[in-house]
Amino acid sequence: MLTPYDTQSCACAAFDHSGLYLSVGGADARVYGSKQDWAVVKEWADVGKKGVTALKAGPDMRSLLVGGHDHNLRVFGAAK
Repeated sequence: MLTPYDTQSCACAAFDHSGLYLSVGGADARVYGSKQDWAVVKEWADVGKKGVTALKAGPDMRSLLVGGHDHNLRVFGAAK
């Protein structure tokens, strides 16, 4: 069982188009890799003070689009 956050709930989650990476949003944004035994392969803490409301993986997991509670869209690169 994957438990991304100990104290806070997960706000959103989405697989990339290949199904190899799972993006999870809450207090931060994280990407887990299925080939890495669901270990965190990338993490971004700078997602705004209130956390993540939505996320979407870009083509081939080269970017992650993160929507925050502060109504800003952040684009993070090179999640692979």
